Amino acid sequence: MRHNRDEILMTVLREFGSAAELAKFLNVSKQAISNWEKIPVQHIRALSEKMGINPHHLRPDYYVETYWSLGKDTNEISYLTQIPEPDVYRILVGVLESKRLKVDDQDRAAVSP
Repeated sequence: MRHNRDEILMTVLREFGSAAELAKFLNVSKQAISNWEKIPVQHIRALSEKMGINPHHLRPDYYVETYWSLGKDTNEISYLTQIPEPDVYRILVGVLESKRLKVDDQDRAAVSP
């Protein structure tokens, strides 16, 4: 079964050179990595520190959704994550749709900049 890996995970894999090297660094099996579609939340910190990348950029969906659930608006989320506000909006809509929630015009207005 082929997984739809997100571009961020693909970038991380290229940076490490192989799934085997990434697995070794994270102390997980290569098979575990082969099942990932996104970087699991528990590995964000280690990868962020190793690669010198803002953790918000490794899993923007996770951070945007978390800040949104804490009542932050798109402007605040953009400031906290250093993700441009239009991208925050796009991520929020994607998160809602991925949870199979019907996104209507009222939802879009609530998250729009």
